[in-house]
Order: sequence, then C-alpha cells, then structure tokens
Amino acid sequence: LPSEYSLVIQQFHRNWNEDEWLPELQQRYVSLYKITRLRVKDGSSLNAVRADFKSIEEVKTLIRSGKINVGSMIHPIKPYHLPIRINKCLKCLRHDHTTKSCSRPRLCPKCAEEHTLEHGCPNQERCVNCGGDHISGHSACAVVQEKRRALVDLSKRQRAELLVLADRQQHQFGYQEREFPVIKLMLK
Repeated sequence: LPSEYSLVIQQFHRNWNEDEWLPELQQRYVSLYKITRLRVKDGSSLNAVRADFKSIEEVKTLIRSGKINVGSMIHPIKPYHLPIRINKCLKCLRHDHTTKSCSRPRLCPKCAEEHTLEHGCPNQERCVNCGGDHISGHSACAVVQEKRRALVDLSKRQRAELLVLADRQQHQFGYQEREFPVIKLMLK
C-alpha cells in the first residue's frame, strides 16, 4: 500500500515491543495491520513506530484528530512520509546518473580530484557539484539541497494525486444488474 495508508505514532517507548501492542491496537483500529519500529541509520531505535492501515479513511480520521490511543495513553501522530534519498554516483560523485552507467574517471570522495586512494587524501575537502569546501553529496551542498527540495515537491504532488485517486476509487460504485442477479424466493 502507498505511504498515505501509514502514519507515525510518536512517544512510543523504545522498550515497548510492537508485536505485543499490535493485537490491542487492532481491537480499536480495525484496519490496522502492522506496526514497525522506526530506526536511525545506525540501527538504533527511535521512540516512534510506523502504523500501516488498510483504510485511507481511518488514517485520515486519525490524522485530523492528531492523536491515537495506545492502551490507556494518548499519543501524538503525524503523517508518514517515505524518506527522501538522493542518488549519487560513487565514481564521479555527481547526482544525475548511477555508478553503473558512469563513463567518467573515478574521483576522490574527499577532494573530488582524480588520484590514487591508497595512502589517503592530504587535500582539502571540495565538492565536485558546487565547488564548496565540503565533501561531494554533503547535506550542506546547495546542489544537494536543491535536489532534495525538488524530490520533496515531487513526492508531495504524487502523494496528493494518490490521495485524490484513492478517494475517487473508494467512493465509486456502479450498479451492474448482471453482477447482482435477482434471487427468486420459492414459497412452499
């Protein structure tokens, strides 16, 4: 299901086991089918979980309320958005293609120059994309920030289009007589 069918439950204690809470939450939220602990890159747990639902209507209702009941406690919630990943060629360090399709020479990830990496790099950090004094692909890079903004905008547009489509599909019903044949009652 698309990410619009998910939300983030905040303040979900790190020591709580998601599998133990799922059955209790499913009693109250019928279309909930899965909860997953959110983690940072190094694998450590956050005090938040992603809750996946089968009904977009239930998700919309919860998001409008801004909260969810977990046991006897009320937890804040927010919409779930897929993480935005910016692709970077690991060979030439640019963002407009993949490593596999790159025909440029391999560059040093620190200084963006072409040299051997056997003994490290004594040069200053330099970004191949903007010329700044940071490694290529760093979050401070203006090129990376612009690419991230563009991806976020695209993601928002696609999310909005999916919500409209899901809403239309959920409320669309066309009666077809052949799909509902008349049942004849036999009286004795």
